[in-house]
Parts: sequence; structure tokens; C-alpha cells
Amino acid sequence: IFELLLKTYFSKLACHWNKLVRKYFFMVLLYCINRCGYFNEERRKQCVSDCREQDIISAAHRCYLLLDSTMYLICAEAARNKLKQNSSLKCLLMTDVSGSKVPYKSSRETEEKDELEHLHTFMCDMSLVNKIENDCQLLELLHFEVTKLKTKRKEMDSRYRPYIDAALTQFAIVCNRYKKAQLIPTKSWELGHVLIPTITYKIRDRDEHLKKFETGTDKKKSDN
Repeated sequence: IFELLLKTYFSKLACHWNKLVRKYFFMVLLYCINRCGYFNEERRKQCVSDCREQDIISAAHRCYLLLDSTMYLICAEAARNKLKQNSSLKCLLMTDVSGSKVPYKSSRETEEKDELEHLHTFMCDMSLVNKIENDCQLLELLHFEVTKLKTKRKEMDSRYRPYIDAALTQFAIVCNRYKKAQLIPTKSWELGHVLIPTITYKIRDRDEHLKKFETGTDKKKSDN
């Protein structure tokens, strides 16, 4: 399934016109093809002290290096795009009702805060080295697709090209939030421990009306 998403549909989903589709696609990639968790140096030492098999530790560390390299590539390209656009929202000043200038605050900060406050612990059994090596192959493929997105945009379908810069910026935001979430202190950590945001986003404005329709609330009111 993931090979299909990466090989066949990567550009179509990564550069989709709808930013919500792009966000969920990026989250699926980050949270589901690196099932070992954020296996940094500190956690590698912990696995060594827990007497984990050396081949599993080596494979998991390779996954971490591939993931970190891919996230660096995404974030570096997004930073370059921001400099090209010469956009500095942090320096933008706005005026409140009293006429006083107040610094611009992005809605991203609120969204990030909400996500980090609603995290669910997911555990995946990564005791088989084959599972970890499979994730390594998928991360290599992801790195290749991101590189292609960055260097061969002129060869892409014209329908997706206008969304490349926005997609890379959005992917960088998701990467940064992923890293923050995984580094939140927990009582214990094991190989395969991943923290996943569970906050629900309203996709439609008519969700409340749909709920009333499904429960029959509207019908009861009309009957009365």
C-alpha cells in the first residue's frame, strides 16, 4: 500500500489542491512508515542497555538517519522558499481596537498547541528486523520522491506544479510537529513507541446539521 502511495500517487497527493488532503497524507507518511518511533541517540543507548539485539538496533538507527535526513531536506527547501518569497510574518504588525500595534500571531501556533495536547500512544511490535528493514526501504523511497519534487518540478504535470512550494512548506510544518511530539517526555519508551495526534478536524461546516439529521432531531421538531 505504501509503495503504491509513494510510487504512483505521491505527487498527486503531496501536491493536491486541498491543503487538508496534503496534511493528512504527510501525517500518514511520517507516522506510519517509521514504526520504530523517533530513535535518536539517547533512545539507541537505552535499547543497548535493555539488551536489544544488535541487528535490530542497527536497522532502527538506520531508519532514524533516513527519517532525519528526509526531514532536513524538506525543512531546508521550505526555508529557502520562504526566503525567496521574502515573507516574514513574525515581523508583521497589526492594530487592535484601541489602535495599538500588536504582533501577528499565526493560526498555526494554536493548531500545533491543540495537536500536542491531544496525543495518543501507539505501540508497534518491532522485534523483527525484517519489519524495520522494510520501513528503511520505504523511507529511502520517500527521500527519493521528495528530492524529485524539489529538483524535477518542471517535469511534473502542470496541474501539480503550482502547489509544490506550498506542499513543501506544509510538509516541513508537519515534520517539525512530528519531532516535537515524539520528544515529549514520557514515563517510559520502547522501540515502536509513537505518539500520534488524535484531534479531530471539522471538514464540513454542516456537521452539526448532519448530526441532527442522523439522530432524527430535526424530524422530532417538525413533528411537534
